[in-house]
Amino acid sequence: MFIFIDNAPSTAVYPEITAIHEHTAAFLPAAQAMANECFLHCYLRVYYNIPACSKQPPWNPPFYCVTCGRVVGVLPSWEHALNAVLGIPDFKYEEVDTIAIGEEKVRQAIEKGEIEIV
Repeated sequence: MFIFIDNAPSTAVYPEITAIHEHTAAFLPAAQAMANECFLHCYLRVYYNIPACSKQPPWNPPFYCVTCGRVVGVLPSWEHALNAVLGIPDFKYEEVDTIAIGEEKVRQAIEKGEIEIV
């Protein structure tokens, strides 16, 4: 089994795909970072989620930028965000109008060391 991770922003013209095999040390952290209906991305060795249909949106705003929760990234609905933060003390999220804005906020939080996967 493999997990495929995109190391490029979702707005990039071309993806930068990396495959992680299930028998490697990186597999479990990547699997635990995955949210439903999302692609997994990686920036500065931190995994984050982007809605799977970001190029052909069935998802409508608002999106939810989660920076402290069970999974982090831009999530496509309140239901997804609630599942990521429910029961987490000091969870952090905010509504955003676009996936691109949310991803920029996630990447800035990663750069500042403000991302926390609980």
